Amino acid sequence: MKVEHLSKEIEQRLIIDDVNFELKKGEIVGLIGRNGEGKTTIFRLIANHYNKTKGHIFINEENIDRHRELYSQIFYIDSQYHSLSGMTPKTIAKQYQELYPSFDTHRFLGLVDAYQLPINKSYRTYSKGMQGLLLIILAICTNATYILLDEPLDGLDFYVKKQALQLMLEEVAEAKKTLLISSHNLLELEYIIDRALIIKKGRLVKNYQLNEVKESIKKIQMIFPNNELPRLVTENATILESRGKVTVALFHQLSPELITEISSHEPILFEELPVSLEDVVASQVLDDTELVIAKKGGNADE
Repeated sequence: MKVEHLSKEIEQRLIIDDVNFELKKGEIVGLIGRNGEGKTTIFRLIANHYNKTKGHIFINEENIDRHRELYSQIFYIDSQYHSLSGMTPKTIAKQYQELYPSFDTHRFLGLVDAYQLPINKSYRTYSKGMQGLLLIILAICTNATYILLDEPLDGLDFYVKKQALQLMLEEVAEAKKTLLISSHNLLELEYIIDRALIIKKGRLVKNYQLNEVKESIKKIQMIFPNNELPRLVTENATILESRGKVTVALFHQLSPELITEISSHEPILFEELPVSLEDVVASQVLDDTELVIAKKGGNADE
């Protein structure tokens, strides 16, 4: 799938601004950004729940708005607006048979039974964990190639979350499906995604292959004499955290020459730490003030 020059304007305000990316079969991609940055809008545009202001989406080089049957290769359920509330798994299966030509009813009902979800009770009577698990089972059984999941693990307890993750990972590995997934929990995403798309103010600011970026970025904790941080550090790094005398920063390019220059300031401590997805995202999504608030445990939305 190719997303090209995707834009959306709502009430004369540009919500999504010229977003471009590709999704390859068999990969899990994280769509990452703070609340209100446009993640759900991107999902809705791809799934045709919103009309695009500009841009095109292609599957196998075919424009899906000209070949509308290709929408059956995309699965997305809007968490705010969907019609499942009063349906039982059996009625859901009947509806999705009509929407998806390759819907596997036998597998769907089998998985509902295997995970002990009530077959004759409506979706709205399910617990949040049961609802989340049912949606993932539904996504898999549509046999759509591209599965869009907006906060699918939000609110699930540990046991249900483990079941849901196992289902998703097995489907990608065995059936070469593609998952585009958003989550507030970056620790969860870090261990399942291959690539990270970082959204800020409706724009795609970074498209990271996670393994590559972790190898190229260096996270350093340091202490300098008189607690004075040299200017060359602030000019070449993103400051993640300051705790007393200790400063933690991300260097996107820590060359031997820069290390030599820093060493001339005789640091008391200059030690490399493991880089996490949270570190990478924080350096791209939050500004300096918000980084300090976030690291102190406050609310950056306030």
